[in-house]
Amino acid sequence: MMITVTGGSASGKSEFAEKLLYKMPGIHYYVATMHKDTDNETMERIRRHLKMREGKGFLTIEQETNLSGIVIEKESSVMVECMSNLLANEMYINHNEAASSEILKQVEMLKEKCKNLIIVTNEVSSDGMEYDEFSMKYIENMGAINAGLGKMSDYVVESVYSIPVFLKGTKGRYDIENTKFL
Repeated sequence: MMITVTGGSASGKSEFAEKLLYKMPGIHYYVATMHKDTDNETMERIRRHLKMREGKGFLTIEQETNLSGIVIEKESSVMVECMSNLLANEMYINHNEAASSEILKQVEMLKEKCKNLIIVTNEVSSDGMEYDEFSMKYIENMGAINAGLGKMSDYVVESVYSIPVFLKGTKGRYDIENTKFL
């Protein structure tokens, strides 16, 4: 099963995705894509996410690029946090301005390796605004990735003010306590 969890910045998407992962069967892998060589604000966000995961038994894999290089157990449950960081890393570190198709292939490969896959992604758009060429390329790639994730996912959930809103896969909601969709 594949679930994509999306939403704006600080919308509660990571917390919801972690609750889903925690209740899923098998070994729990948390794939962190944040680039570590960064500013104080980003490091504080990383510390906050580490604290959120504390005591949940997640095995963390630091993977800034190349999701296809991840080695996991077959019947495991995996959460990737998050696509916007992964894309930024591919574009800024690896200088790959057309990264969306490669990232989607890597997600497909990862999906084949595990029982359950949760992908966390961000809503980004230019809202008609004009940015520099590289930023516009990032927005274009992010849109292509999110559209591709939506197509390959069994469920798509948008976190709106920490409320999960199901966009694909169910007309109900997810019962976290009993790990099932209603």
